[in-house]
Amino acid sequence: MGTPLSPILAHIFMAHLEEKASKILQRSQLYERYVDHVLVITISLEETTWIMDELDRLHPNIRFTMEAEREHTLHFLDIKMTRKNDGTIARSFYRKETWTGQCLQFDSLVSVEYERGLVRTLFQTARHICTEDMIDNELRQLKESLTGNAYPDAFFKGTASLK
Repeated sequence: MGTPLSPILAHIFMAHLEEKASKILQRSQLYERYVDHVLVITISLEETTWIMDELDRLHPNIRFTMEAEREHTLHFLDIKMTRKNDGTIARSFYRKETWTGQCLQFDSLVSVEYERGLVRTLFQTARHICTEDMIDNELRQLKESLTGNAYPDAFFKGTASLK
């Protein structure tokens, strides 16, 4: 594990790089950052590659990596963004291919408040991240996953309803 200062130092360093790169970043359609994860959307892959190459020149020890859109889909942190035919973006949870659905087992030896907190947080996060066209499927998947981890149906009624 890293030091508790790591996220703070990463933020300070990235803010410094952003200042140096302000003219470069103006060429993007969208630039968002969370600690050291950056989302850059441009009009073309060539433009994105150019921006990344320019960012790599800002510091000798820093190299950026890139994940390009594949099959109209792009992942950023825990968000899966899918470009629809009408040009809008659908958002849902991003789960790695190795995701098994395992989480804190309901019958584990922890306080029921931890289990309620897990369910509440997952459902609130889904409602925050997902677009309307994706939310019902996402909430259904969450309930299936939690049921697979021994959470009883009655637990959802008191903790987090599906809608």
